Amino acid sequence: AHRSVAQGGHAWTGDATVGASGGAVVATPNTVTNQNVDYVTNSPRLDYSVTFVKTGVHQVWIRGRGQDGTDDSIHVGLDGSAVATSDRISSFPNAWTWSKSTMDGPVATISIATAGVHTINLWMREDGFVVDKVVLTTSAGFVPTGTGPAESPR
Repeated sequence: AHRSVAQGGHAWTGDATVGASGGAVVATPNTVTNQNVDYVTNSPRLDYSVTFVKTGVHQVWIRGRGQDGTDDSIHVGLDGSAVATSDRISSFPNAWTWSKSTMDGPVATISIATAGVHTINLWMREDGFVVDKVVLTTSAGFVPTGTGPAESPR
């Protein structure tokens, strides 16, 4: 991440879980908190500066893990705002897993209106969730495996 912002008594901290691709972080402390609403102002946030060369709909894949059903979801937004099509990304067991599933049903997506630099935001939904990698793709057929593709240049 380019920036990490602690909020609501929680922060993203480094996590050395075996099998991570090298940059995993966990939402701490793990007090079984679920921030389903008002997360933009009440959850810790990670900011990733991304240069988009294509406009349009991008699918959002997250590589993460949750210890149990109270630690297994995250919100993704764009340019500091919540995005209803990419919040509540879930389906992370206690093993490294790729998911683009949302609790609302559709797969997680963001819509990029203009090419250029935008900020992808990750907000804690459930503390204790561990996030390792984010992949954005315009290809509906792409499915990441293992630790996923190499990190994009900054």
